[in-house]
Amino acid sequence: MTPDQSAPFFPDSFLIESERLRIQPLVEADASDLCATVSSPTITQAVYILRNGLSLAQARDLIEDNSSTNVHCGIWAKPEGPLIGAFRLHLHRNGQDNGTVEVGYWLDIDWHGQGFAKEALKTVLTYLREHDARPEVIAECDPTNGPSQAILLNNGFQCTGEPGKRPGRERYQYCAEDASP
Repeated sequence: MTPDQSAPFFPDSFLIESERLRIQPLVEADASDLCATVSSPTITQAVYILRNGLSLAQARDLIEDNSSTNVHCGIWAKPEGPLIGAFRLHLHRNGQDNGTVEVGYWLDIDWHGQGFAKEALKTVLTYLREHDARPEVIAECDPTNGPSQAILLNNGFQCTGEPGKRPGRERYQYCAEDASP
């Protein structure tokens, strides 16, 4: 994936849907609901950017940071269900990861164990493949977070054995040909 440096990579608005989920960029009105998705220490300890919790001001800052190369999306249960988590898509435009999309996600603890995170990741990867047949996608994961590792592995990621950029994280690389249907 070699993006045109001047062209937006992610549109201002888009909708990605699966059977049970809809994923789209967060807007300022979603900030309070976003905070509610991180009420458990299980979430704040697992997600690097949430290690100190998520205040309403921080949620607004995340949403305000949305751009054509960095977008925080909400994950909503269908048909008109609540915001159950978040997904970040970040296009690297320099350094060793130039042209690589980094993904990150979390779900409210009440929605764990039901396959929603796996479905969200699979849906986002399908969206990325629609724009590039063999997208370069990476993720970072805490090696003690077995459930998130399983989600990555079940969606065609492989651990590279390299440390992530964030402390205590391992790097995972998406291998489209290894992705399960």
